[in-house]
Amino acid sequence: MVPVADGTGFELTEWWYAHQFSEGKLELLGGMWDIGRFYDLSPFSGPYPYRFLNSHMFFNSVLLPYAPYNILGAMAIYKPNPGITVTTSINDPNSSATDVDWFGEGDFDVMHEWRFMAKPFGKLAMFSVGGVYRNNDQATLADSTEYKSPDWALWGNYNQLLYQNPENPHQAIGLFGRVGVTDGEINLIRNHFSLGVSFDGMVPRRPKDIIGLVGWYNRFSNDLPETTSGSSSGFEAYYNFHVAPWLQLSVDAQYLIEPGLVPGSEDTVVLGLRALILL
Repeated sequence: MVPVADGTGFELTEWWYAHQFSEGKLELLGGMWDIGRFYDLSPFSGPYPYRFLNSHMFFNSVLLPYAPYNILGAMAIYKPNPGITVTTSINDPNSSATDVDWFGEGDFDVMHEWRFMAKPFGKLAMFSVGGVYRNNDQATLADSTEYKSPDWALWGNYNQLLYQNPENPHQAIGLFGRVGVTDGEINLIRNHFSLGVSFDGMVPRRPKDIIGLVGWYNRFSNDLPETTSGSSSGFEAYYNFHVAPWLQLSVDAQYLIEPGLVPGSEDTVVLGLRALILL
């Protein structure tokens, strides 16, 4: 239930049907779903309820225009072997939880990603590369009266296991990084870079606690007005306390360098606290 202009509305935020074929090698899915469940995955920076609080940490910034909390679409997930996953979907960019557009006026997004598992240096790693193509007229940043189609973004992820306790696989250290690029004509973010490390179960007598450290850099579009800053960056550290099987508390500190689009903005420190209750 959410507030709307004339009272209260009801949103069906996620609904889908999935079916597996060929002994689980192929899965077909259709409905309204969260893109973050299927694309741009990083085991050391997400899922976001359990780890970092800043959106730059659990999602590639170049994908924000294409990945609202929910989107209507159909997806195929193909796993020819345990080390490769190929995901492809067609999505409706103008649908939401309250307004199903059903690909009106021929608009659509196509997303595609390859995910690979490997063991460089004898440690498990996950690599992924993907792209999204949007067929939908959108106002450009250089001139809001000028519309352009198509639009696109490319991304790549790297996740490397640095250490894992052979007697307790949940005790591990993982490195992760993300890169992203767009043409910057519609997307505010032209380039995204982030790098971080996660320490799972490494605190003595706290086998389920998690510590994370990360930094990111966003380069803004060159088509923004000259009064706009050219980039923004920041650092983040957090600690997740596993208080009980049903309760997790995360404390978080962020240092934002020139946050937002206004040049000369003062650097900002943001402190956060999150409680996650599992029923």
